[in-house]
Amino acid sequence: MDNENKQPDGVALLKKVIETNEATIEHYIMLMNYREDIIHMDQKIEQSLINLNATLDKSSRMLEVEEQKRQDFLLAIPKTIEAHLSEKAVGQLEQVEKKSPLFKTATYGIIGALLLSVLTTIGNIFLQSSGTPRAFAVKLKSGRIFWTKLKITVNPFIEWMTIISFTIILN
Repeated sequence: MDNENKQPDGVALLKKVIETNEATIEHYIMLMNYREDIIHMDQKIEQSLINLNATLDKSSRMLEVEEQKRQDFLLAIPKTIEAHLSEKAVGQLEQVEKKSPLFKTATYGIIGALLLSVLTTIGNIFLQSSGTPRAFAVKLKSGRIFWTKLKITVNPFIEWMTIISFTIILN
């Protein structure tokens, strides 16, 4: 009887050993697949790094060539250009130089008038009471200016500023 009790325990123990061996083999196969995947990824990464290194080297060489071309181009640009002008051209340039102060004065005058008109317009906007328009100018097709008053009670200063600003703007 003692033999019969040991035999079922031995069979159960044998089955348990077989099951753990099968689980170990499955786990080992899974680890081998992971290892192969890692080796494959390592090879791909290594190939990518080789390609990247080659591209970097090629880019560096191309950059050096472009820099050399740029330097050669900049050196090829002349620092001075000799101009052979006729007597007529020289005379015209001298006349322009003589007229230069007049041109500067006229330019400054135009800019000053523009600033004055802008300031006058801004002054009109801020000085009007309650924001209602007092007077405005209408330029007709014939080119004449027609003034219309919207309110009878108009501050003379505001009316004067409005007339001047619209006259400057419309002309």
